[in-house]
Amino acid sequence: GKLSGANSVSVDLNAGGNQTIEAKNIILAVGSEVTPLPTCVVDNSKHRIVDSTGALDLPAVPKKMVVVGGGVIGLEMGSVWRRLGAEVTVVEFLDTITPGIDKEVTQAFLKILKKQGMKFMLSTKVTASEVVGDGVKLTLEP
Repeated sequence: GKLSGANSVSVDLNAGGNQTIEAKNIILAVGSEVTPLPTCVVDNSKHRIVDSTGALDLPAVPKKMVVVGGGVIGLEMGSVWRRLGAEVTVVEFLDTITPGIDKEVTQAFLKILKKQGMKFMLSTKVTASEVVGDGVKLTLEP
């Protein structure tokens, strides 16, 4: 689809043709793109080191999961897997999660995620990753 006016979106229909939808407010959710990390090479097909797309395709709930990075998409994936039963730890290089978001909102979000049982290692850098058997060994630096 595309914006067709200040308060309208024109959408192509699967059955052919298009439809214009009008609304007071329109949110553009354009998706996300994974930031490649040289220390954690993604291979979604093996289900060990996955990106957000691969996390949606895991065949079973993992016993343990590490989310590298404290951005919104990774935290969302971690929160879902935590609520399904995985033990989730977030490793973030910065001293806070969700950089660029209001500090008050970030602190409230962190409190909610901790209450869900997620663990956090802030100000921590992933320097290497190695697939070992059915798991992954991470090397970390404070």
